[in-house]
Amino acid sequence: MAVTPTAGPTLTHEDAVERARSLFPLLRGLAREADDRRHLLPEMVEAFRSAGLVRTLVPRRWGGSELGLTTHMEIAIELGRAYGSMAWVGSFLIDHPFILAHFAEEAQHDVWGISGPDTLIATSFAPVGKVTAAPGGWSLSGDWAWASGVGYAQWIMIGGMVPGGGDHPEYRLFLVPTSELTIVDTWYSAGLRGSGSDNVTADGVFVPEHRTVAMATLLEATSPGG
Repeated sequence: MAVTPTAGPTLTHEDAVERARSLFPLLRGLAREADDRRHLLPEMVEAFRSAGLVRTLVPRRWGGSELGLTTHMEIAIELGRAYGSMAWVGSFLIDHPFILAHFAEEAQHDVWGISGPDTLIATSFAPVGKVTAAPGGWSLSGDWAWASGVGYAQWIMIGGMVPGGGDHPEYRLFLVPTSELTIVDTWYSAGLRGSGSDNVTADGVFVPEHRTVAMATLLEATSPGG
């Protein structure tokens, strides 16, 4: 499958950390309002995206910077100096593309090949929903919690258990457009108040086979994109 990278900032480690540091006045200035709203403000998310920080771990062939986990951590530290909830969500928005890069090529194309390397991806890893086999993939129903920043994300990876080849079920991640789910405003917390870690619900949402990956293959470095 042909890859067409999207033009945009390809950052060095120093560039990325400095750009995160430069967001301090904006984030600190809006922190109280974000806490009151219990969600990050659009200006915060757009500044983070415009700085090219979503691309930190995105592969270069998809238009990303393909930097390392040290850069990821130092960006989070700089964001945290200004506002903890932005550091929390921003860290996930950087890390989740790293996970997507381990999915099958077709899944990567569904996200980056269509929407580009600045696409925002949320997660809810708790395998609490119901997953059933369907022709060509899987059907998801249920209620998943703690999807930090999901209100701004175009995609989400959610956890689920499926029958395995042995005595135990297999834990998988399912890549789903957030437009196919319902976001439920549930986040009322004393800590990380602005992170918008809401629930998402699904009712028979179909996920094709190429948009799922077994967690064991991630841990063993044998995933399709590994």
